[in-house]
Amino acid sequence: MAFYLFSVHVPLSFGGLSAVTSILHCSALDPQTEALSLVVLQMLELIVVLLLLRCTGNPQYKLRDFFQEKQPTRERNWLLASALGFVFLVVLVFVTSIIADTLVGTKLISMRN
Repeated sequence: MAFYLFSVHVPLSFGGLSAVTSILHCSALDPQTEALSLVVLQMLELIVVLLLLRCTGNPQYKLRDFFQEKQPTRERNWLLASALGFVFLVVLVFVTSIIADTLVGTKLISMRN
């Protein structure tokens, strides 16, 4: 865990965007480039974590076995539980924003040129 934290997560999390700005030779990234860079950095981190799991795991198991269900279970489906949790969070954010608009009200923001 310490190897992962200090060699993969910390450099990509704290130094990833600064590395992208130095590679692109610019002082600041526009929002679209920053978002795309973050997605690429997170995918790179995921790939390294999966490789670490593969290397440190038992050699008789394949990496795809980690994601496949061995036996059908009668327990709750994790995909259904994740979808229900996501829908619940979206509804909660929506209701919270309606309550905040009702209690506080909307404020106009003037844009100065």
